[in-house]
Order: sequence, then structure tokens, then C-alpha cells
Amino acid sequence: YDNLLIDDSLNMAVLDFEFVAKDWRVMDLVIPLSKFIGCENSLDLIKYFAIGYTSKIKMEDIEIKHIPKLIKLRIYSNVV
Repeated sequence: YDNLLIDDSLNMAVLDFEFVAKDWRVMDLVIPLSKFIGCENSLDLIKYFAIGYTSKIKMEDIEIKHIPKLIKLRIYSNVV
């Protein structure tokens, strides 16, 4: 998947300089999550990625609330 580094033990890291700009912090989580939509076991992939990400970065409730809508926004913006 784009911007993910995974070793043989399935340790994962994110490396992304694609859109270096001011943005909502939650988009750093949303963009990789949007890549899992449509994959086999997408809900499991999203769950595990989000658990790993939020173990290092604590999200605000308002950010968490808007994740589903922001994933759709990201997908729609790629289509356009």
C-alpha cells in the first residue's frame, strides 16, 4: 500500500510527503485508511492500522467523529 513500510514481523510505519501542507491533522490518518476501502478484509485492515496509529497519536473526539466522512471525501477527490 502507498506510503506504508512493513517488515517481516508486520511492524508498520507511515512515510508520506505527498501533500506537505497545512491540513487537518486527522487527514494523516484518513488518507492511508482510504487505501484499504475495497480490499479483502478492509475492516480488519482499517481497524489494525487505526489501532497502531492511535497508539502513538491521540485523536480528538471531533476528529474521530468525522473519519468516515473524510474517508469518503478523500475517495471522491481522487475520482475527480
